[in-house]
Amino acid sequence: MTFSTRGKLFHFATTEFRSRSTPAGAQLMQILNECKAGNFAAASAFRRVFELSPSIDVIIDALTLFPYVTPRSLLLELADPIRHLLNSDSQSIEWLCIALTRSGMLDATRKAVLIYKDDVTVSSETDLPYHLSITLESSLSEVFYGPQLLPDSIDEYEPERREYAVSEYVEFVESKIEEVIRKFPNYYRKLFLYGKPIDIEELVIKLINTIAETYDNEDVVVGRSLIEAFTGVDLSNFYRNIQLDRKPATAALEQLLDDVDLSEFRPGVRYFFGREIPE
Repeated sequence: MTFSTRGKLFHFATTEFRSRSTPAGAQLMQILNECKAGNFAAASAFRRVFELSPSIDVIIDALTLFPYVTPRSLLLELADPIRHLLNSDSQSIEWLCIALTRSGMLDATRKAVLIYKDDVTVSSETDLPYHLSITLESSLSEVFYGPQLLPDSIDEYEPERREYAVSEYVEFVESKIEEVIRKFPNYYRKLFLYGKPIDIEELVIKLINTIAETYDNEDVVVGRSLIEAFTGVDLSNFYRNIQLDRKPATAALEQLLDDVDLSEFRPGVRYFFGREIPE
């Protein structure tokens, strides 16, 4: 799989991208190649991808790439147009919310929860609270647990009728965002992970320890994706058949520490393939 957070993420031959012959797929490949070369203005074409009636696979691929290459101002500018082009499809709009949150930027995260409140059909299966938590909290805590189920709506025979305290949850997340801003006032426009501005060298070391201590979890997926995006180092061998392959993953990270001067990556600043992404 291409654009896969558990496979080939950013390193694959064009011929491996099955949607390359479709207009939307071709546009997406152009964005990727331009951004690899440092032309981040090309991210403005994400809107065009969604205007070209993309397949569900291309929607997922586009929303995978979107947070890693799009300048902050463009990310915020494109959020609503993409939201409307998704034609009120709740699942796709939730993926958009996750993409905005994966950018790690606090204003994009705030935008994500507002879209979530208005346009997403909330269920117990949502992944957004995890991504909000890993951005805003030092460890999984209240944000991670998501909106509370309203007791009066519980019906074991019609679970689809369950209702959640979404507005209250969104207010709580917004208060967490403000809390992080107060703690790091000079980093408001930067990338946050675990409730603080990202330090890529610290993340590599943390990920090595995480892989040693646990079989697999979503933190590994997030960490690998960010490290590959920032450095441009191919970490495709992290996974075999979408399962974490611990020895090659650890070896790749240790090699990266030897080969790449991670001190050149400034805390909180977003990079793609070693190039700083402008705001």
